[in-house]
Amino acid sequence: MKGILLKDLLCIRKNIWVCVFIIAVFGLFSDNGVVFALFYSIMLPVNAIALDERSRFERLLPALPVSSLTYVLSKYLIAYGFIALTAVLSIALRTVKMHAFAVPEELPALMALCLLATAITLVLIFRFGVEKGRMIYMVSVVVQAGLLGALGAIMEEQTLIPLPVIGWIAFALAAAVNVGSVFAARNVYENRLLA
Repeated sequence: MKGILLKDLLCIRKNIWVCVFIIAVFGLFSDNGVVFALFYSIMLPVNAIALDERSRFERLLPALPVSSLTYVLSKYLIAYGFIALTAVLSIALRTVKMHAFAVPEELPALMALCLLATAITLVLIFRFGVEKGRMIYMVSVVVQAGLLGALGAIMEEQTLIPLPVIGWIAFALAAAVNVGSVFAARNVYENRLLA
């Protein structure tokens, strides 16, 4: 697992640095950098899968002591790691702005949306490949933006349950969906390898 993750991180390291830079710059002046970075987090494993497809890494995989579950899980871990990094950076930037420890209220809800997008998008990318998967990603970004807008409108009118509580509930549900998504992606990937 460490070898696959290291390979992927070395291949997409430029994308990671660009995203960290965007978070830092936009995060100091507005909250849009965090939203962008969270939505961009799904592109990192997609880029890693695209590089694997281009180099025909799938042909080598059966010869390596790596199971298909390990390979699939490594792509999910890249997305999870970047979502966590983005959350930490957004808390740090908010703390610097407020001069006291502060967690953005909308952060759990944003993280839940990104986990849900990861769960859906990676299964479809393992099924259809990266070229069709990029179109799926674009559609998922539009859907996420719509869900985010609807969630914001609901939250303005909703006063009974605070936004962080709803966000953490959504985060827990999205995490549960991701557990099932990993195994579904593994099955899809194994079937694709056998075809």
